[in-house]
Amino acid sequence: MKTATVIALMLAAFILLSEPVDSDVHIGPCTRANMKQPALLGQEIWQCDQHGNYMPLQCHPTSGYCCCVEPRSGKCIKDTEKAPGAGLPQC
Repeated sequence: MKTATVIALMLAAFILLSEPVDSDVHIGPCTRANMKQPALLGQEIWQCDQHGNYMPLQCHPTSGYCCCVEPRSGKCIKDTEKAPGAGLPQC
């Protein structure tokens, strides 16, 4: 009986301490945005950091425009957009 109790407690602890495999709790907004859109030619594929947030510098693949973005929203920060050939913004 003691063995069954120990096994039951170990199993309960394992279940409570384990994260679900399909959980998107740790998927950041950038990674989530990339997962939601189809991979099309010229489609923006966001550059994400290791936490799933947007990298500070984002460039559009077809227009070549780059800007500094907010890490959680991916929105361009005012007055940071640079045209192709104008150099990269300092983010």
